[in-house]
Amino acid sequence: MEVARETEIVITATSPEGFEEAIREGLARATASLRGVQGVEIKDQQVLIEEGNIVGYKVSLAITFVLGDAESESSGEDLGVVLDPDEYRRLSEAAEELEDLRAYDEAVMELRTGEDTLTPWKNARVKIEAERDELRRRGEL
Repeated sequence: MEVARETEIVITATSPEGFEEAIREGLARATASLRGVQGVEIKDQQVLIEEGNIVGYKVSLAITFVLGDAESESSGEDLGVVLDPDEYRRLSEAAEELEDLRAYDEAVMELRTGEDTLTPWKNARVKIEAERDELRRRGEL
């Protein structure tokens, strides 16, 4: 039996209304995705300014929650994690790049093993244009 352990993640939240609203927003995001939230520590607060005017209030929150409790593990429920939007975008871009690299490696391997052949651009272009014309004729493009 695995013992539950406390885990901490840091999330950021922003509000144009004030720090209290930014904290509420961050806590709402955390509790929507995580079970067992036990505490929030305010790590940082920033006032966002544009052209000399306050445009927002940003907080960094350390969210403490219980990970791996026996009840959720035995029920087969999924656990969730909240990511900062910028970190999520960075991870998504890295996953797309990895997918592109795998597709490239697979194409190179197919060429090397003879499963596929290179098509000269002139031939490919003619075939692509013919396929587009056919799709346009059928009203699918």
